[in-house]
Amino acid sequence: MDNIWGQKLRDAILSNSAVRDGLTDDEAQPLIDWGLALADSIGKKMAQLPDPEGAYETYLAALPKLLTRVNWLTVFSAKKGPEWTKKTIAQVHELTQTLFEEQAPPIDSENMLRYLVLGVEALDRKSVVHQLIQKLSPIDKEGTL
Repeated sequence: MDNIWGQKLRDAILSNSAVRDGLTDDEAQPLIDWGLALADSIGKKMAQLPDPEGAYETYLAALPKLLTRVNWLTVFSAKKGPEWTKKTIAQVHELTQTLFEEQAPPIDSENMLRYLVLGVEALDRKSVVHQLIQKLSPIDKEGTL
């Protein structure tokens, strides 16, 4: 059976330039790959729902928005400062709750804030993207990422 819902979410990610804005192709690729993998996983989950069409709009809004916010945290946190970064981390937390439900990772907002505002300039953006993906990936049933 085809993953129709996953493909629709993949198409939405690939057509959304905001996911890549401000990043080089090399920096954006891990974020896009992660988003496509999430789209496949969420699409499979949606196929099991009694009303996948009803859930589609929620996921269609949340998944590209999560990827865009990860981009923003990577590109803008050091420039925009703690208040902006704190608000964006809160948005990311809300989006992971929507997308991953009980598999949403716990987010240590203060630690992430310190890392993004103070420590991010010491790393290249591709490393920051990788770190954020690791921190934000859904947790499987055994409690591991």
